[in-house]
Amino acid sequence: MGASRPCGIPVRSSAEPPDRPPWGAAFGLTVPRPRVQLVFDSLLPRKLTAHARKTIDDAYARRDLACADISPWEIAMLTERGRLDPGAPCGEFLDLMIAARSLRVLPISPRVAALLAGLGRHRDPADRLIAATALAHSALLVTADQRLREDPDLRCTW
Repeated sequence: MGASRPCGIPVRSSAEPPDRPPWGAAFGLTVPRPRVQLVFDSLLPRKLTAHARKTIDDAYARRDLACADISPWEIAMLTERGRLDPGAPCGEFLDLMIAARSLRVLPISPRVAALLAGLGRHRDPADRLIAATALAHSALLVTADQRLREDPDLRCTW
């Protein structure tokens, strides 16, 4: 864990314990809108719908909350570009955000990569990665993004 990525984000092991259940809820993050679920949950919880808040809180209570690994990177990019000010150094904010919710950061696995190929209908590569991660983990995706919520292959809520 000694190495770090840009913005001070520590490099973490992506090994998953074999006894972990499928994820019940995953956050979605869509650029270029900085007002998104991970940021809402951490900085502006009043921006979440009541249903999204309950879904996140219930998943947290079960220690069943996750996000695609691109989501922290997107937050780092928004911070670097000055479109988001988390009030702390980026790496520190991301570590605190992940620790505060016991958030699992789900890596791009071979299954996620294979699912990406079939999601060409979503133009944004980050959206495709988030969708493929949710599909690969049979996760309910908490997202404000209407296009993702209309995808018949995804289980979404907002």
